[in-house]
Amino acid sequence: RCNGSASGGGGGGGGDGGAGPAAPPPPYPGAAPPAYDVPVPARSGRELGQLLKSACRAGDAREAERLIDEGAPSGMSDDDGQTEIHAAVAGGSAACLRAVLAAVGDDVDAQKAAAGALDGAGQTPVHVAASSGSHECLSVLLDLCGPDAATARDPFEHSALHLACTNGHAAVVHVLLEVPSVVDADGNRRAGDLAQTPMHLAAQAPMNSGGIVTQLLGHDCSATVADSLGRTPLHLACLAGAEDAVVALLAASDVDALDSMGATAVELAADRGHAKCAEFVQKARLKLEEAASDREAKRKLEEELAKVKASAREADPLVAYTFDELKAGADGWSADAALGGGWYSAKVRGERVAVRRLGAADDAARAAAKHEIQVLRQIRHSNIATLKGSTLLDEGSVAQRPCLVFGSTRGSLRTMLRQDASAITWQQRVAVVVGAATGLAYMHSGARQPRYHGDLCTANVFVDVLWKSTLAGLAHSRLLAAGGAGAGAAEAGEGVVEGSGARLAGAGGVFCPPEGADGGNPTARDVYGLGVIILQLVMGAQAAHRGPAERDASDESDVAEAEARDIVAALRAAGENPAALRDLQDAVWPDDVAAAMFALARKCLQEDPASRPAAAAVAGEAEALAREHKATPEDVEEALLRRRREPADGEQDLAERMECVMCMDEEKNTVLIPCGHMMCGGCSELVTSCPTCRAAIGSRVRCYM
Repeated sequence: RCNGSASGGGGGGGGDGGAGPAAPPPPYPGAAPPAYDVPVPARSGRELGQLLKSACRAGDAREAERLIDEGAPSGMSDDDGQTEIHAAVAGGSAACLRAVLAAVGDDVDAQKAAAGALDGAGQTPVHVAASSGSHECLSVLLDLCGPDAATARDPFEHSALHLACTNGHAAVVHVLLEVPSVVDADGNRRAGDLAQTPMHLAAQAPMNSGGIVTQLLGHDCSATVADSLGRTPLHLACLAGAEDAVVALLAASDVDALDSMGATAVELAADRGHAKCAEFVQKARLKLEEAASDREAKRKLEEELAKVKASAREADPLVAYTFDELKAGADGWSADAALGGGWYSAKVRGERVAVRRLGAADDAARAAAKHEIQVLRQIRHSNIATLKGSTLLDEGSVAQRPCLVFGSTRGSLRTMLRQDASAITWQQRVAVVVGAATGLAYMHSGARQPRYHGDLCTANVFVDVLWKSTLAGLAHSRLLAAGGAGAGAAEAGEGVVEGSGARLAGAGGVFCPPEGADGGNPTARDVYGLGVIILQLVMGAQAAHRGPAERDASDESDVAEAEARDIVAALRAAGENPAALRDLQDAVWPDDVAAAMFALARKCLQEDPASRPAAAAVAGEAEALAREHKATPEDVEEALLRRRREPADGEQDLAERMECVMCMDEEKNTVLIPCGHMMCGGCSELVTSCPTCRAAIGSRVRCYM
């Protein structure tokens, strides 16, 4: 090593006169030789700035910090307009990014301005992170700049989500979709010369296409929007030969859709030589044709496609939440945050979630929570609650009461009926029945491993702002034996959860079938619970307030069971007497519709379990009833006006953001019947199925606000 006594470059050195050993090459151009302590001549600010960018692109945080200490300037752009922040993000080093942000100074506004600078291509560091796959750097930038930075657009109208989908960066897409404003602003927005949505771009991504498509579908991004060439994401997946993406898209796409050249997805796949993709689509199309004349067969087909989709994708990673952050997000488990039945609405990590507290901090409650997590990992359906995470995954929260975290919800059906049943229209109540029955039918016969619910009641039926219902509270769910006659836990390796025979805190179920809570066919017991729910929806506030006033309300599950017994007894006492039935029904119901719903409830509540209908049959009857008694334009306008005057918690964005989900330009002013979703009048005439839920459009109602 040099000791500082070597002669200058002009003359010979002392001693042996040699120049000393040659220095090893630096790790990248401009980096300091690591093995020598030779004096370095003073360098200009521009030279230091260029060296800083080189260190950042190489991900060398230590060298970057050394150059900053030496005086490398901040915010200096090179020929391509990129600053050291762009370079750090491109290098994928969060440590480098934090170092160059700290060099800007302590002023947060100055750091935000630097982090939002545009390069020569008109892109911010967030765009660069999305394009390069730097998900850690993206998280640092969003923590600093806020969610608005995630929706900034480049000169081609591409957002960070578009760029991440284009390049197949699944981890970046996951980070972006956790920001609610990204889904609202960019989930279905078309951009670029071909007017393509993130779903289009993900379907043809060079890697991870199937996983990214699955993530987008899970956040209600549409798979039916066509680009400027008339191609849906399924067309593009077939063109690219992306088999995983094709499988993921099948259940959400129109397999017979034509592009602007008149080609179907299967024709494009065959033309490009992607035989497997063509086979997937052709099988799905043939099954759809076979089921076209039979609604029940079509339901089974959709369930089969859901199985294919579930088997082709990896389970979504669950988030580890801490008990303390959930408690803080729910205002200390305050009454204002309570949704009923042990459920709470909480604002956690920038998004609204629903939290379920289970039991006490003991082994039985933890075992029940682990069992419910296992069930929710195995069964996925749009009418079954989607688990986001749990406190059981956080070591610091193990000693606390276990909590499960789900997506945002408007509240439990029980709470809504008790608080203001008169505000729920009869059409919304029928929609709740259809959703609950559909989810239950999938559990009983559609899932790869059929199972029964075991705790079906209004406390475990949740609705969102569009009145789509989902089933929750699956701690008592067990696998069905072959034939569906009973629990097959032992043969399936699903052990009995310790303490599961007792009612869990927060369950608040209604077990009152004549055969008892543990007797007979478990699917028939579920259908009995469905009948009680139908009866409670028809009776409305009456169902919540029947029974002796002196009844102790401290045990919610006992009160709920007693109420259920009361209303079932009232229905049986009324018999077929129209006047007696009218006395029982809520005022929002037309007499003929209420009579049909009473008849449906009576079928579910038969004393002989073998005489009760299957859940799929109940869903079919409720759907037929909804189609037969369509909402009038006056009904729809009244509901929409009430929604705008009094938006519910979690619905404020819906009242303020009324852009059409297809063009993202015109205001939503047309209601699609029977599903109730909205879009602009022009786009509504271009489609035959709802772009939000893919339900067939029966009619369209224009609303003038």
